Amino acid sequence: MNFFVGHSFKDNVDEALAEATQHFENPSFVFYFSPLSKLKQVTEKINKIFPNTECVGTSSYYIYCKTGLKRGSISCFGFKDVLECSSGIILEIEPSGCCSS
Repeated sequence: MNFFVGHSFKDNVDEALAEATQHFENPSFVFYFSPLSKLKQVTEKINKIFPNTECVGTSSYYIYCKTGLKRGSISCFGFKDVLECSSGIILEIEPSGCCSS
């Protein structure tokens, strides 16, 4: 399996995604992490960058990378070839009783 990993700490979302995905070569699946404040914008833009690719994203506060624990980055993981996947959107998630005290 071929995979790609990219991170960016740039504040501008377009520049950050260009940096984080610069080595991605036609991925079949992209999994990404973004600060919550940028998640909607990142999601819209990453789906335009990879229109024929299944993309799944989530918010993050910290990421682990080769330089240690970091905040505020956009991280992207791309997979190519043997991975087969599908995705959807979950709206209005409400907590269940299992986590309340």
